[in-house]
Amino acid sequence: MSTGIRNPKRSVFIALGLTLLAGCAIAWGFFEMDRLDAETPATGAAIGFGLLVAILGFFLTINFVWAARLVGAMRRGEGVIACWTVPSAQFDDFRTSEAAHKAAGRRNDYKIPRKTPAEGVEIVFTANAVLIGDTFFGLARDGIARFTAARVVSGNPPCLVFATAMTVGRTGSSGVRFDTYTGELRVPNGAHFQAQGRPGVSNISGPPAKRRTNRQSALSGGLPNPNRGSARALRPPG
Repeated sequence: MSTGIRNPKRSVFIALGLTLLAGCAIAWGFFEMDRLDAETPATGAAIGFGLLVAILGFFLTINFVWAARLVGAMRRGEGVIACWTVPSAQFDDFRTSEAAHKAAGRRNDYKIPRKTPAEGVEIVFTANAVLIGDTFFGLARDGIARFTAARVVSGNPPCLVFATAMTVGRTGSSGVRFDTYTGELRVPNGAHFQAQGRPGVSNISGPPAKRRTNRQSALSGGLPNPNRGSARALRPPG
C-alpha cells in the first residue's frame, strides 16, 4: 500500500528544506564542539539527529524529483494511454461512496481532497503510473510498494481498483522480520468504463512477464475509449 505523492514538485522543495535545516543543525553541532572544546548533549543530539534527517531528506528529494519529472512528462502527454476528467458532481458521488468504504474498514490509498475542484478531477494513466488530480501513484508489479491485481467495480461511479501491497522489514530479538501490508487504490471512472474495461483489466492482473510484453495493449483495452463520454485522448502539444 502507498499513499502516493501529492504535488511532487512542492514535495521536492519541502524535502530540500528539511535537508538544508539538517545540514545547519550538523554545522552548528560541530561549531559548538569546536568552540567549547567538548561534546555536550545538545551538540551530540544536533549532529546525530541532523545526520538522520539529512540522509532521509536526501533520498526523499531524489524520490520526489523522479516523481516530479514523471508527472511533468504525463502532463505533456508523453507515454499517456488514457486520460479523462471526472466531473465535480460525479466526484462528489465518489467521495460519498468512499465514506461508506472507510466506515466498513476498506480504506483507499488515495486520500480524497476535502473540496472538489469546480473543473472536476483529471485522471491520467501511463503504462506504469496514474495521476489522480495532483497525486501521483506508481503502478509497479515488483518492489517494496506494488500492485498485485486489478479489477473493475461497479458503483456510482464505477471504479478501477488496484490491490496494493507494501513489504517492510523490521528488526527484533528474533532477527529481521518482513511484514506485508495490503490495501486498495480505487480510481473513479466515467460511465462507459464498466462495459469496456473488464477484458483489459484481466490482462493487467495477469502474470508479470505477460504484462511487461503487452503492457500498453492491455491497459489500452482496459481503459475507457478516449473518444466517448467524459474520457478523452491526451496528445503531446504540437
